Amino acid sequence: MIDITLDVKGNGDLLKVDWRSPAAGMASYQIDANRLVNRSAAVRGCLQDLVAAAMKNRAAHQPLALGLELKALARAGSELRNAIFMPQAGDDREAEEAEEWLLSLSEAVMHVTIDRQIYIPWGLAYDGDPELLSDDAQDISIARFSGFWCLKYRLSTLYNRIRDRVVRSPRTTGEARIVKLVNAGAWAKAFGQVSLQEQELAAAMFKTGDISSSRDFEKVWKTQKKCLETDLLYFFGHANGTALSFEKGDTLTMDDFPEILRRKPPADRPACMVFLNGCHTAIGSAKEGGFLQATAYGGFCGFVGAETEVPDVFALRFANAFLSRLLYTGSRAIDVMNEIRRDYWPLSLVYNLSCHPDFHFNPQGATPPVLLPAPDFSKDAIGSDKV
Repeated sequence: MIDITLDVKGNGDLLKVDWRSPAAGMASYQIDANRLVNRSAAVRGCLQDLVAAAMKNRAAHQPLALGLELKALARAGSELRNAIFMPQAGDDREAEEAEEWLLSLSEAVMHVTIDRQIYIPWGLAYDGDPELLSDDAQDISIARFSGFWCLKYRLSTLYNRIRDRVVRSPRTTGEARIVKLVNAGAWAKAFGQVSLQEQELAAAMFKTGDISSSRDFEKVWKTQKKCLETDLLYFFGHANGTALSFEKGDTLTMDDFPEILRRKPPADRPACMVFLNGCHTAIGSAKEGGFLQATAYGGFCGFVGAETEVPDVFALRFANAFLSRLLYTGSRAIDVMNEIRRDYWPLSLVYNLSCHPDFHFNPQGATPPVLLPAPDFSKDAIGSDKV
């Protein structure tokens, strides 16, 4: 298995991309940032169509017949991929060599590092010819759509200020501290639609009380010093790329979120991972910034977010599965995400792994709850509302 790094640096309307790995030299060239942003908007539009079709299917108590929406997403993902390998004049040979090298690899893991406020769904770039995909709406097998980079390369995205040292000394699961932020109405609505077993699993992970206002979060995080000991910061509720909403009129925006979030834990504590389980949390804004930077301060290792809107019940179940396996199996975040993507296919494409891929816990001595199998979303609820 080869580790690939795609390092992306900004320079006005141009982005410099450097491809490298321990087993090969570096290929560098420049691409048009605006083209990449436009292709990303098209990808997210297709992803939103996929979510809307899934919710329509389930509202009619029909299986997820999403083959056509997945094919449209693959088309948009192919255009995004082409933009990544579309160099500025004079860089043609470097881009060709990078593309040929990538296609020659049998197995690889890709890490994208970024130094500026640009929000690209790198994991939804698509290898292969989407026109060879079936036009059968019932054909949604994950093997058929394995060309998405998040599947093919288990891709993760990381703000380049985050260093490997922050994940070298994992906490034990028994010592893990989780701070849970919720939009109380959104949580209650989704929580009431899952099984008793799923409710018990959530209760086992989230032992402390919910925080359901920005004022209480600031008090707990800063005054009560929970910022010093927290290993997982989890939010469930309504959101967008630059704000989290606790209730109407009570939001945390990019004006105040980074300031509240700052933490300087003792040197022996590992980094805190953030899971922002709300709509559009992976998108950000070129003007206002986004959670990619906000979760890259000292003491953090990034976040998991959503590239578009996400159904509330599905969001709750996906996060429960991700966090429970992260806590109780000892697996790295990148391996847990790879597993959950396949179990929760195809709506799992909504989520972006923008944290350090090696973040994990030491489960030694922990007594895990029963880890539930993935629901069958051809039959089970995914939600009638969005977070």
